[in-house]
Amino acid sequence: MKLKRVHIISTNSCDGLLKGLDVRFPDRSSDFDPICLVGPNGSGKSQFLQATAEIFQSILHHLDQGAERDELNQTCQFEVEYSVYCKKQKKVMDVFVGRKMKGRSLTWDFKINSKGHYEIISGEYLVEFQLYPSAIIGYTSGGNETLSAPFYVSRAAYAEAVRQAAFDNKYMTKEVQDGRLIYIDHDTHQEAFVANLLGNSISQLRPFLKLTNFADLLSFRIIVQLAHGAAPGARSKNSKRKGVQLTMELEAVLDYLQSCSTCYLYEEETESYTFDFLVSDATREGIDLYWQGGANDVFSTFHKLSMLNDLILKRASRNKYLSNIKNGSYAAKLPRPSEDDFVFRIEGIKLKSKQKKLSGDYIALSDGEHQRAQIFSMFNILRGENILFLLDEPESHFNPKWRVEFIRALRELMPKKKIYQDCILTTHSPFVPSDMKKENVFVFRKDKGILKVTHPENQTYGARFDRILEDCFEINPPISTAAFNEIDKLMKSGSAKEIEVALEYIANSVERAHLIHRLTKLKSEVVN
Repeated sequence: MKLKRVHIISTNSCDGLLKGLDVRFPDRSSDFDPICLVGPNGSGKSQFLQATAEIFQSILHHLDQGAERDELNQTCQFEVEYSVYCKKQKKVMDVFVGRKMKGRSLTWDFKINSKGHYEIISGEYLVEFQLYPSAIIGYTSGGNETLSAPFYVSRAAYAEAVRQAAFDNKYMTKEVQDGRLIYIDHDTHQEAFVANLLGNSISQLRPFLKLTNFADLLSFRIIVQLAHGAAPGARSKNSKRKGVQLTMELEAVLDYLQSCSTCYLYEEETESYTFDFLVSDATREGIDLYWQGGANDVFSTFHKLSMLNDLILKRASRNKYLSNIKNGSYAAKLPRPSEDDFVFRIEGIKLKSKQKKLSGDYIALSDGEHQRAQIFSMFNILRGENILFLLDEPESHFNPKWRVEFIRALRELMPKKKIYQDCILTTHSPFVPSDMKKENVFVFRKDKGILKVTHPENQTYGARFDRILEDCFEINPPISTAAFNEIDKLMKSGSAKEIEVALEYIANSVERAHLIHRLTKLKSEVVN
C-alpha cells in the first residue's frame, strides 16, 4: 500500500495537537520510497505515527473484528486515502475511508477511485477484496508510550481472546487470529531476529548478513512457562493445564518446538518447557516442515506466544492502563512483569562470527548493532503486500556512517520482485533526508502552539548535510552553540592576540574565515 492522504478532523489523543491536520503525500511508484518526518522534539512527529496507527486500527476493527478486536480511539474523526494492491483483481486500487460525526453518531464512508473519480462502495466490498493494510508495523527506539498505545490494545485483545477460547469447547480447537498491528520493542526484537535467521533461506539472508558483523545463528534457547508463581490460577474444564490455558493451536506449537529442538526439559510442577537449539541443517529442515511459510510464519508463532505475556499482569492493572490510554492519558506506564515471569521468552542467543572459529553473544552487541539487527530483520521477514511500517527514529543509535547508508541498506534488503509496501519514519538527523526527494520530506514545526507541516524549501536529495540542517532543523551555522558563542564574542570584542590564540584550535569553517578576516582588519588598523 501507499499512503496518499491523512486528514485528522478531531481526536482525543495527542493532546489535540493534530486536530485539523491534513497531510497529503506525493504519488509514489511501487519501489521502496519512504516518507520522512523531521522537526524538533515535541513537534508532533511521533504523535502523527500514533494517530495513523489508530486510524487504521479503527478501520480494521470496523471491517474485520477478527483481525482487530478492539480500538484505542473510538471517537476519532478522520479521512484517509491510500492505494492498495488488490490480489483478486491483480491491480492497484485507490481507496478513501472516512469516519465523521453526523448528528449524534459517527458514520463511515467508503469509496474507491474508478476511472478518475471516487465511487461510493460498502465496507463489505473492502473486506471481499481485502482493500486495507495486511499489517501495521510499529517500531520505536526508545520508551515512546504514545506510539505503543494502539499496538498494546491489539496485543491485549489477542491475549484475552486466547484465554477465552481456551475455556470454550466451541473455540478451543480453532486458530485464534492475531491482530494486524505488530509492535517491535525491547521485549519482542529477539523474536524477529531469530525468526529471520532461522526461517529465511540462504539467498534471502545474504543481503541481510552483508550488513552485519556475524555470519549465522549458532544457538538459542526458548522458555515457555505456564504454571509458575506469576501465572493466573484459573483452570479450564477442557484442559489439564494448571496455569495459563492454551488453545489446541498453541499446544501444537509446543510439540513443533520439541521436535525441532536439539534437547528439551519439561518441569511438571511449573509446566515449564526449556527448548535448546544448536542450529544445524536438521534444525532448519524441521523448521521448514512445521513452518512452511518460512520466516514470516516463525515470527508469527513467536509473536503469538509473546503476546501471552500480558496474561501475567493482574487484570486490574491491565484494565486500568487500557482505560487510561483510551481516555487519552499517558501519565502512567503499563506495569511490566519481570522477564523471568514471562510466559514466553527467547534467551542465550549465540552468533557465529565472520571470523572463523569465533562466536559471540547477541546480548553483547552494541546499541547500534542491536538496532540494525532489529530493523533489518523486520524488513527481511515482512515481505508481503500492503504492509505499512511506522518507524520512530529507527537509526537513532547508529554511528554517522551507518546513518548515511541507512536508506540504501533498506533498499538493498527489498526483494527483486517488487512488493507494494509503505514506510513512514521520523528522524532527528540530516542523513536520512539526503537520500530522499524533498516531496517525501515533511518538516513538523509549532508556530504559537499551532502545528504546521511543510516541505523543505530546497531539494534534499543529494544535498549537503549543513543545508538540510538549516532547512529542516533551523540550525545555522551548523556548529555547536558553545563554539559559535566564543567565535561571536571574538568577532565583536576580541583583540588581535586573543583571535590568534583561538585560531590555533578552531577548525576550518566559514566562521573561522570570518575570524581571519577580522584579525587582518585589526592588524591593518594598528599599522595605520
